[in-house]
Amino acid sequence: MKTSVKILCTILSMVLLVSCVGVFNTSAATYFVDQNFKFTKSENNDIAICEYLGKETEISIPSTLLGYKVETIGSYAFLNETNLKSITIPTTMINIEQAAFYGCTALESISLPVLCTNLGPYLFYGCASLTDVSLSTVTTDIPRYCFSHCDSLKELRLPDTVKTIGDYAFANCPELERVYIDRYTNSISDTAFFESPHVAIYGYTDTYAQTYAAEHAIPFYPLDQPAPTYHVTYYNYDGSVFWMTTVEEGKTALMPSKNPTKPSTDTHYYEFGYWDGNITNVQQNEEIYPYFFEYEIAPPDVFYVIFLNGDGTLISAQTVTEGKNATAPDVLPVKAETDSHYYVFTGWDKSYNNVTKDLIITPVFDEIIKEFNVTFHDTDNSVIATYLIPYGGNCPAPDHIPQKATDDEYGYKFAGWDKDLSSITSDIDVYPVFDKTSIKPQPAPPSTGSLKIEISGGTSFTIAIGDGAARPQGTSYMNSKAPIGALVTLTAVSTNGNEFLGWVNPANGAVVSKDLSFSFYTSGNDFFKAMFASDIDGVNMVAFYNAKADQYWDIQYYAAGDEIVKPDPIPQVGFDFVGWSMTDEQIQAALEAGEDVTVLAVWEKQLVYVDVIVNGGKITAHSGQNAEGKYLAASAVTVAAGTAPAGQKFAYWMDHNGNIKSYETTYKFYPVEDTTLTAVFVASDATIEYKTLASVDNCDTSGQYGIFTFSWYVPEAQNGYDYQASGIIFVNKDNYKESTFVYGSTDSNVYVRTVTGTNAKPSNTFTWTAPMFSGQTWVAKTWVQYLDADGELVTVYSDIMEATKE
Repeated sequence: MKTSVKILCTILSMVLLVSCVGVFNTSAATYFVDQNFKFTKSENNDIAICEYLGKETEISIPSTLLGYKVETIGSYAFLNETNLKSITIPTTMINIEQAAFYGCTALESISLPVLCTNLGPYLFYGCASLTDVSLSTVTTDIPRYCFSHCDSLKELRLPDTVKTIGDYAFANCPELERVYIDRYTNSISDTAFFESPHVAIYGYTDTYAQTYAAEHAIPFYPLDQPAPTYHVTYYNYDGSVFWMTTVEEGKTALMPSKNPTKPSTDTHYYEFGYWDGNITNVQQNEEIYPYFFEYEIAPPDVFYVIFLNGDGTLISAQTVTEGKNATAPDVLPVKAETDSHYYVFTGWDKSYNNVTKDLIITPVFDEIIKEFNVTFHDTDNSVIATYLIPYGGNCPAPDHIPQKATDDEYGYKFAGWDKDLSSITSDIDVYPVFDKTSIKPQPAPPSTGSLKIEISGGTSFTIAIGDGAARPQGTSYMNSKAPIGALVTLTAVSTNGNEFLGWVNPANGAVVSKDLSFSFYTSGNDFFKAMFASDIDGVNMVAFYNAKADQYWDIQYYAAGDEIVKPDPIPQVGFDFVGWSMTDEQIQAALEAGEDVTVLAVWEKQLVYVDVIVNGGKITAHSGQNAEGKYLAASAVTVAAGTAPAGQKFAYWMDHNGNIKSYETTYKFYPVEDTTLTAVFVASDATIEYKTLASVDNCDTSGQYGIFTFSWYVPEAQNGYDYQASGIIFVNKDNYKESTFVYGSTDSNVYVRTVTGTNAKPSNTFTWTAPMFSGQTWVAKTWVQYLDADGELVTVYSDIMEATKE
């Protein structure tokens, strides 16, 4: 750092000490953030704007950052800032690089200061709203594609210093009508005005601009009329005349060939910045004054040293005389621990002795994996064994087999442990689980029970029990000692031609059969009713029917004018009752016409929406989203990981509970709660510790049956695992037992399904249909088996999903 700019260190230190400036290190550069501008500082103290991070529509670029002049707007700095309407550029600006304002579709006007002569290509490409542009009076080149696709630009006056106009500089400008080109321009690209159909060139006769217009069939209008002249006087810092010139009306005045100087004081020195005053489109005598940048003279050879914390925030900043040592902060840096690791500070990444340049010093940490205690308890709560397991490791089960003594009612058999021993992520206590078997004599079940049959609207029915013959009955039948488990066949009879509605279970209104003949096995408490549409003089039938569950909630008979009494609805899982398909007036009209009517229950699907937040990637597909941006619960959402940062690679997707969900960059899942997914990236040379995954992703209960979606992953290539089989286990919740809800279960109530054929592979997502009926609740879990590197067969289970059929 040179003596002439040492005061900037003091300014920088003050800024950093109040943590107003963010510092970000990458392998390529160090970035700073201040006043919502991201920028770099070179070794020569050149400040370059890289990106705008704010949301304002009207902004001003500061003339200084970190105490240094802002002289450059870097390439793509404001790329596609579609909300930006106006931007003020400081007089210190010299360079605006390639595509700096590319795609700023809302930008309406811009004025480039007099020092800003270096313009990059594609500078205002696609600025569809740009109408007012003022260029530096000493601009020499209009680069290629500079104003291409400026849809609203109608007129542009080029300074008389412009020599060249590059390829497609004004291409595809549909509203462009007038471009003023002075006599000194000597090179215009053949494609400069490509697809700008209304353009005309305003210039001077016998110039290159006139020749170009003629060769390219562009209208040309001369500007050779005599014009009055005016005096333009340039003054020195002390008010004395520095230089004078004359200029024609409407033209740009020449500037002095050299710049004025201002003497230094004991505390400050000065650098000429620019001429302050109007020298373009001169309409009167003008007075122009110099503007000088003022710099404080600081002690020589002073550098700044910044110490950062483990998260990149500032711990301390200090200035150090060249050759002296910086002082490490008293506060030691820290790095936040993760679920799997904690960090110990071991030193700084570079020496801060004998300082000869500005330094940003970051801490170095040892990464230490966490270890957790897994404690196994015996039946009497005594400790069998304790294992210290690293984060994510699998814990072995002890050799000891717990025993539980038989009591007066049950015998006990050890069935396993109550915790999952794979992927340990916290301290846990593990207790034995036992299957129990009753040892008490059980009373014999009853052999007979109640059997009740009725008919409504029909003539009679017949009943056959077991191997007995069908016997005719009247309108009802009651047997309080009917044998349990006997086959009963009922046949409804009607001689009046009334429509048969079905056999109904009066306990819940469910229609169990719509055939006249209906067979069932007795349970000891059976009641069924044959329902016919009755034909009674002066009255008609009104049936209230739930088609979704095939239930008659009520069947009534009314005469015209009777008050209609509607039954209370029976709740339907997953739906809200919203009313009936007919109003009272419509029912009365049907009764007056002598018609039987069936009134249907009307339902509205209950839609549940959840938040899905994706870090390090984006959502590429989904099955439904509401106005608040939430996603339809239990419907498919697909995410894709973003590009890995330099020197890193994608490792896996992790959810908000810290669970690894997939090792693939594209992951499809079915959220049932608010979910946050994070794409985790690791160093390119890091070894990823792959784990076996199994999950039940979704259960769609909207159709005739339940459709379970499940997935699994076995890392055979990485760990030497040999995939064997996978599938799903499900059972009606009424019959659920933890001890029998396993692969290979002999429990007749448990369904164990294995994926076969081309779908049986180490990584896949599959669907299976479960025999679920309305009102039933089922539980399911996924299983996957593989042989580990030692040839041992391992079975991995997912968490349990519970689903209720609508």
